[in-house]
Amino acid sequence: MIGGIILTHGEFGAGIKNALEGMMGEQKGLRVLTNAGLSKEKLKESLEEAIGENEFGEGVFVFVDMPGSSCWLTAKSLRENNKKIAIITGVNMPMLVTFFSNRDRLSFEKLIDKVKETGQKGIT
Repeated sequence: MIGGIILTHGEFGAGIKNALEGMMGEQKGLRVLTNAGLSKEKLKESLEEAIGENEFGEGVFVFVDMPGSSCWLTAKSLRENNKKIAIITGVNMPMLVTFFSNRDRLSFEKLIDKVKETGQKGIT
């Protein structure tokens, strides 16, 4: 399974997860992490643990709220040693719906392109 992790500041990730599951139902392989109250080291540990879950064997998408932020930097540091991590910034509903609707049908690489395209269209 290709997993999805929403990693954001504060409670933004929990809110967008609730909205997503309100539309699509509960999503298997979805984790939400926040940087609230965590040091850089603890945030990295939390993300490493979530990425390392066995159900994410086909790869994992890490959806972050802002490029260049502590969430993004943490994900980027882990991606350097694991090419089956895709980091998608500017998380929004259209990209999440696309991800969960297509992750069982598209390859990891094609899913990256599809999610990015849909996410960009979602902000026009």
